[in-house]
Formats: sequence, structure tokens, C-alpha cells
Amino acid sequence: MKKITLLFIILFTSYSFAQVTIGTGNDEAQSTPFDPYWGYTYSQSIYTAAEINAAAGSITGLQWYYSGPTVGTLTTSLTIYLANTSKASFASNTDWVAVGTLTPVYTGGLVVSGPGFVSITFDTPFAYDGTSNLIIAVDENDSGLLGSTEDFYNSAITTGRSLVYRSDSTNPDPVTPPTASFTPRLFIPNVILNGLSPNTTPGCTTLTQTTSINPNGNLAWNAASGGPTGYNLSIGTTSGASDVLAVTDVGNVTSYNLSSLGLANSTTYYATIVPYNGAGSASGCTSLSFTTRPPSVSNDLCANAISVLHQTSIVDAASATPTAGTIINAFDTNRAAEVCNGFTGNANDDVWYSFVATTADVNITYELNFDGVATLYSGSCGALTYISCADNTVTTAPIVETITYSGLSIGQTYYTRIYSYGTAVPTNGNFNIKVWTSSTLSIDDIEDQNGFTYFPNPVKNTLNLKAHNNIQNVSIYNMLGQEVVRTSPNSVNNEVDMSSLQAGAYIVRVTINDNTKTIRIIKQ
Repeated sequence: MKKITLLFIILFTSYSFAQVTIGTGNDEAQSTPFDPYWGYTYSQSIYTAAEINAAAGSITGLQWYYSGPTVGTLTTSLTIYLANTSKASFASNTDWVAVGTLTPVYTGGLVVSGPGFVSITFDTPFAYDGTSNLIIAVDENDSGLLGSTEDFYNSAITTGRSLVYRSDSTNPDPVTPPTASFTPRLFIPNVILNGLSPNTTPGCTTLTQTTSINPNGNLAWNAASGGPTGYNLSIGTTSGASDVLAVTDVGNVTSYNLSSLGLANSTTYYATIVPYNGAGSASGCTSLSFTTRPPSVSNDLCANAISVLHQTSIVDAASATPTAGTIINAFDTNRAAEVCNGFTGNANDDVWYSFVATTADVNITYELNFDGVATLYSGSCGALTYISCADNTVTTAPIVETITYSGLSIGQTYYTRIYSYGTAVPTNGNFNIKVWTSSTLSIDDIEDQNGFTYFPNPVKNTLNLKAHNNIQNVSIYNMLGQEVVRTSPNSVNNEVDMSSLQAGAYIVRVTINDNTKTIRIIKQ
């Protein structure tokens, strides 16, 4: 039989190796891990992952604290089993874990040298997975009886995590163990697991970005060192305060969405982020300041695109009416940059415009002070289809990007956006946009599929509009592209008062059944 003897001088040597210690109690009345006073013992004890607090690794042996007087052989027949488990406690005195799910790691005897830790080196190291609880089962088969003072130290716990059967006459079979001698014990044997290194508390972290934080976006931080299993986050208006967000366990993530906090633009806040793991919380983590970005431009989102007029009969870009815009204080709208002219920029400062096609072809001219990328889309803001772009290789002002495209559906709304190719905010983010064509305005006959009619033309004071379906919106533009009248009649008949308008030509856009029709009207 294999026998393991541990003297105190050997114990000191063993402490130089990686090990995890669980339990500091000195209770001697639990009969676990086994009881030399009885002829036979079979026990199972559960140790939680939090108690082990170690990464995955090999358990090469264990140590128990023997408190009896014997110097010599304590048993000649001992089998030890281990298993990773999700089981947290025993429900009853028959709730044994099946031995078929356990791994035998040691078979042999045990020699002691009086009170102290006794060490057993496993025949086969056991692979602990780093996240599960651990079961240690002990089958002691030596029928010899020792004195009543032959015990091991145990520590009190709050749940029943030990089962033990003991007998002088019946040697229990671990395959079919009998009912335990007691209800589940509120104790576990003190143990040292050799080969595992205990986790240490994690280090502190830092923010990935401290300026121009989106008040409705995410606050992100770098993963802390030391194997954190979660983070406690609080946010305040002063360093160390939590008046904006009380201390919150956000779990093992590295970002937090701020949208529910009602943060103001252009304001400094302070986040305290404390990583933790099974060994405890990081210490000395100071508040980290961050500043929210200023209010965004009005057309930062596709849904808020600025409507511009698709001008017709324009001979060149110089003759088209410009609409001024800027990408200063424009931010990422979560649509990735398109591949254009073989290049992919960074659409972190895009702004949006829309127009209703008055002809089948269009020129969209952006006159820029920065290296920009222009794109064109059909569809709706929630379901855009990319159809064209412009990105020339000129990178110094004056820069002109022009999208030239044919195949538009007259009356449909299209979207265009412009953004800086690079990630840095340009020194001058201002520009002009012109939407134009040299083609003449396409006007259908008096009646279309919606039964739409309009009269008179020319008009002196009142323009009459009729349709088979409700007229949703009416917009009138002068030849400079300025909207001068807007109504939402939601009726099949509408009288538009044009009496206050100066004499001249006007573009009228009428929306029926979400289809927009464009007509030219002469005001007398």
C-alpha cells in the first residue's frame, strides 16, 4: 500500500508551491473527511468556486488538518474522488452525487505525525475548470478502530455541504451508498488544494474615451487586469459622487448605456468604476472624469434630414442654388462608411439631406472645405439602399464632390449624406449642397393614378388641388429653393392661398398616399 507521511519540515516546503486554503475552523465532531474512530467512512463535501477563487488549473494534491495524537498509520485504505460540479448543497441525507461522475485521484494509505496538516499527492492530477464548485469524496475502507480523539478540523458554513456515512460493521459501496448517518452537515473539512494559485483582486481601469461622450450612447472602459468577474459603477456630478447613478453592479462588461440617465450636453461628469472578482474588489480606484459632447446639428440623423429642392433646368453647378451646411457637432449615426472609389472613410460626423426627385436624373454637388465623402440612398431611413457616391482624391480646399446619377423614380424621396473621410474633426467643416439637373421638370398630364388635378395655372390668389385620396402635404418653393408655404390638409380637396406670394414661378410638391408629385405653377 502507498503511504504518505508529512512532517512539519516537509509542510514548510510544501507552502512554497501554489495552493488554495479553505477553512480556518477547529470543529472536530463532524466525522469528515473520514473518522478513524469508526471502522468505515464514506463522505462527500462541496467547496464553492468563490471559496476556491482560482483560475482553471491542475489540483495535484490536498492537505487536511489532522488534530489527533497518532504518530504512524492512520489508515491503509483510502480512495479520494474529485469532480467539478454545479451542485451547491445536498438536499437530504440520500442526495449523494453518483460516483460514476467522480474522478478517482488517489488510492493508498495515510501516515501522520501528530497534529498538523497532512499532505496527499494525487496519483493523477485533477483538472479544475476555474468556474465550477468542487466535490471531494473520501472512501475509507480500513476496518481498524482508533481512539475517539482521532479527528480532523472542520469549518462551519451556512448550507448543508457535507454528507457522511460511518459504521463499524458495514463498509459502504460508493456506487450505491446507504443513507447518510446525519442530515447534510453545515460544515466542510479544512483543506488546502495543492497546484492552484488563488486569484488576487483586480486592478483599476481607465475610460476608453473621456471627451465628446454621447449622452445617449455608451460609456466604455478598458478591461481591468487581474481577471475581474464584474464591475461596480457609479456616476456623479462631482468626483466620488453617485447622485446621477448609484453604485450599480453592471456585471462583467466594459460599457454602460447612458441613455436612461438624462445627462446634459457639454457637461463634465465623474464615473467611479471598481472591478471585482472572487478575491474581492479593486482598491484605490479614483473617479474618472468625462465630458459629454455638445448638442448635435439638427440633421445629424437620417430621420431629421433637411429637405432641399431638386432644381431643374440648371445649366451647371455654379447656377444652382446652394444650401449651407456643416459637419461641426455632427456625430456617428451608426451607419458604416460606404466603400467609394476604392476607399472607405470614417462616417463618424455625417449629416443628412433629402430631396424629392423631379426628374429621373440628378447632380448632387457638395462644395467642401474638407476631404469629404458624399453618398446617395433610396428607401426610407430605417431601410436605406445605397445607390451611388462621390469621393475624389483632392484633399485640400476647395474640394467639390458631385454625385451624378440617372434612374430616379419621379416623386420618390431620396437621401444623401456627407461626412469627413478621416476620424479627426476638420478645421473648417462648413459646406454648400446643391441638388440640380439640366433636365426640364417632368409634369404628368392633368390626371394621374390618384386622380390628382390642380387649377388654375397661372393662378392669381387660390390654387385648387383635388384627388381621389387624401392630400397629405403641400409645400411650395420659390426658385431659390426656399419653402414659402406648407400645409397638411389631409383631405381630398384643398385650396392653397397664394395671394401673399410675389408674381413668378413656383414649385409645388403634393404628397398623396406617400407619393410626392411635383408641379410648376405661375403666380400672377
